Amino acid sequence: MHIQTYHSPAPDAEHLVLLHGWAMHSGIWGEVLARLQPFHHLWCVDLPGHGQARDIDWPGQPLELASQLAGQVPDNSIWLGWSMGGLMALEAARKSLCKALILVASNPCFIHQTHWPYAMPGEVFQQFADDLTGNFERTLKRFLALEVHGCDDARRQLQQLHQTAFAHGAPALGALQGGLELLQQADFSPHLTALNLPALIVGGRRDRLIPWTALEQTENLMPNARLKRIPGAGHAPFIGDPEAFSNTVLEFCHEL
Repeated sequence: MHIQTYHSPAPDAEHLVLLHGWAMHSGIWGEVLARLQPFHHLWCVDLPGHGQARDIDWPGQPLELASQLAGQVPDNSIWLGWSMGGLMALEAARKSLCKALILVASNPCFIHQTHWPYAMPGEVFQQFADDLTGNFERTLKRFLALEVHGCDDARRQLQQLHQTAFAHGAPALGALQGGLELLQQADFSPHLTALNLPALIVGGRRDRLIPWTALEQTENLMPNARLKRIPGAGHAPFIGDPEAFSNTVLEFCHEL
């Protein structure tokens, strides 16, 4: 992993760990860093195979990265995970490695299951994984388009996602495949009722990848969670409406 730290001038600033989603890296937080840094020390992570950690191999047990990362960031940090990064944050919460949890457009179980129907059909996901093997750059670009489909100002958001995704070169194919395996296999839905830490769940109203019912059900099952919808935003609400997203995060953290 690679961690970029941005220290806050505030004497009582808490630590906020930021985890990106599939195929991205910590550069994705560019529009919200200036809004969050006055109040928080920011720990921006590049997972193996992504961004400035592009030459690091994706691990065989990716959820173990949560424990590794916990050893590199301050105790009692707030963990914020977007999409796939939310699974890492959930693992930190399950192991009591964080003070509070922020899930952004993240599903505790990304693939449709009998006990968790609020997710992507398995055959749709498998077709996407198969396409990745054939032409991963084209498949990646198609995925980025899905992230902003139907959003306000979708063209600007898509351009920004493209620029960010390839800022350090394309993500390593092994990391992309490993990330899809994680999304396919991880299922935190049985653990939600036991996660009693403060939690914020954020979603975009026009997200085409994560059903809103999944976020509602996650809120219902977690004892100390609240849900916030960002109007006009899609799967990346911190790009769709950076101000509303930042204000939502800061308000939650201030009340801890």
